[in-house]
Amino acid sequence: MNRIGLDAHSASFTMAVVNEAGKVTKCLSRPTSAENLIELVGAVAGPKELVVEESTVTQWVKDTVEPYVDRLVVCDPRHNRWIAKDDFADDRTSAIKLAQLLRGGYIKEIAHPDGEGAQLRRAFLHYGDLNEQLVRFKNKLKATYRQAGIAVSGDGIYEADAHGKWLARLGDSPALRRQAEHLFVLIDEVEAMKQ
Repeated sequence: MNRIGLDAHSASFTMAVVNEAGKVTKCLSRPTSAENLIELVGAVAGPKELVVEESTVTQWVKDTVEPYVDRLVVCDPRHNRWIAKDDFADDRTSAIKLAQLLRGGYIKEIAHPDGEGAQLRRAFLHYGDLNEQLVRFKNKLKATYRQAGIAVSGDGIYEADAHGKWLARLGDSPALRRQAEHLFVLIDEVEAMKQ
């Protein structure tokens, strides 16, 4: 069984092949495209497993190359200390280490659904990202008021009909008032997007 470690990015990918004995038989880099990925993975003879770390391109990699391998494994990069904590890491080294970890049975696989499950996962990730941005903007808004020596507690500041009252409290500082205006707009927009 050949094990393929794939270090994939939107611009390029590096693929390392390790045979049953643990010897690196190939290590190649190419610009990221479906054609390049299919060509290189398809050229690996015999049964093969491929491992790729979770990233923004992982679903695309899975959709593209899964039919060309016997098993595709997605792993969490935070659980691969051999790679994540390495003082020197490049794409080639990471791809080889991924293949070796898979060969040794040291990869912690994470679920990566297909079809509707993948779409639902993307929707959840987007919602989570919107929520993180909303929290960030709310924290920045309260920090804006702290810069003017105004203590803010609770959620009342975020209510749309209270914006004018809160902006009036920054009357002595046009720069902070403008900053708060922008943050109110961002908070309202992200709240609407979450719906």
